[in-house]
Amino acid sequence: MVVAAALSIPVGLDRELRGKSAGLRTHVVVAVASAALGYLSVLTATSQGEDATASLRKSSPALGSWALASSSPHRAGCTA
Repeated sequence: MVVAAALSIPVGLDRELRGKSAGLRTHVVVAVASAALGYLSVLTATSQGEDATASLRKSSPALGSWALASSSPHRAGCTA
């Protein structure tokens, strides 16, 4: 999760300095939350004896749509 936060800082900082929506705080929150959900998904799957990649395949679309909706709710035509 620290790596996710560290990798999201340059993107968020760039957007914030340019005055765009979804700045530093949004990018860090979305990245850390996505990393935490991915980690918990793998942890749960492996503790139940399931394939971790199958669990990630199930949760990936939800994470992507959640990130899109939380980062750009005012974009024209956005229905997420």
